[in-house]
Amino acid sequence: MIKFIRLIQNENMKIFSQTSNWIMFGFFLLAILFNVAMTPSDIQNVSIEDQFSYYLSTSDTPLLVITTFSIIWAAGIMAAEFSSGTIKLLLIRPVTRAKILWAKYTLVVLYALVLTIIYFLLTVLFGYILYPDASFPNEGIAVLAKKSGLSLLESLFMITLTYFIAVISYNRSLALGLSLFLYLMSSVFTFMLQTKPWSKFIFITQLNLTKYASFDGGISAMNTLSFALCVLGIYLLLFIVATWITFSSRDVAS
Repeated sequence: MIKFIRLIQNENMKIFSQTSNWIMFGFFLLAILFNVAMTPSDIQNVSIEDQFSYYLSTSDTPLLVITTFSIIWAAGIMAAEFSSGTIKLLLIRPVTRAKILWAKYTLVVLYALVLTIIYFLLTVLFGYILYPDASFPNEGIAVLAKKSGLSLLESLFMITLTYFIAVISYNRSLALGLSLFLYLMSSVFTFMLQTKPWSKFIFITQLNLTKYASFDGGISAMNTLSFALCVLGIYLLLFIVATWITFSSRDVAS
């Protein structure tokens, strides 16, 4: 376990030593500030509580940014080792392949988790700056927390899918392009396949989990969300197993 934690620390140092990471983090903060700047204030005949809730419900653009950045890191964190040849140096260290493989994966998941927490805290903070008279706690905060959690699950799935493609192909461009295409076009595919009864068993039609955050459908909505999570969970396990089998069986040092 100590070696595994040290591997994560080493990978973390690699990421934060790159200028591109700080540029991406800057864009992430700009996305949050952009939402704040675009929020209407002093709307007539609308209570402060409703304005505050509206602000929270429309401040979800950074969640898309988080998933996109997570896909970018998942595509490159392992594929870059193969393209640069440094994977050979990793494999001669006194750690197992499993620890190397999952340390990188865990780091990207933690990256998405930290950005999601920052997004939630800053969004709520700016909300009370814009609407200081809003009550605390507010019902909108619970919806925002649920939306953030569901978005994190989306990010987790896309990280796993991207990591799987990167490991089996050793191609960063393929993993990045294919994963972004599937993620950004998921709504289009869902619309095209909505009349097909078998489409609900395809992961791409179940990717939009955040729509359940504010959907008030009682037991029916909970069952639909549970089914979506089950479908994504099965695919998630398949990708994880396939990633491990591929990485452990191939001669990656050659």
